[in-house]
Amino acid sequence: QLHEQIRTFMEWSAAKAELTYTPPLDPRAWLDQLDAALGLFLAEKKLLPVGLTSAAAPAALSLATETESLAFLTHQARLARLGLPALTAVAPVSTPLVEEARLALR
Repeated sequence: QLHEQIRTFMEWSAAKAELTYTPPLDPRAWLDQLDAALGLFLAEKKLLPVGLTSAAAPAALSLATETESLAFLTHQARLARLGLPALTAVAPVSTPLVEEARLALR
């Protein structure tokens, strides 16, 4: 229900890039991922000290969907820009959209 409310609030609609939307398999792990992503974003913008961020992505994140894979790739890119160690995880799902994002983030 929370996920549906957030999508409604953000006026979410399908993008032309054809991101395959699937609800998160583990909502708690997804919320932890979003928390870590926000912390890294704020640290990268120098609004929050790096030491105060929860930089580690949740170990339970499956990376089985495009959304989770794109979030993971973005997370890795922010860690690299902040000079923090990369995460080790299962390889993200391989779709044309994820591969395009992987190339863009190099």
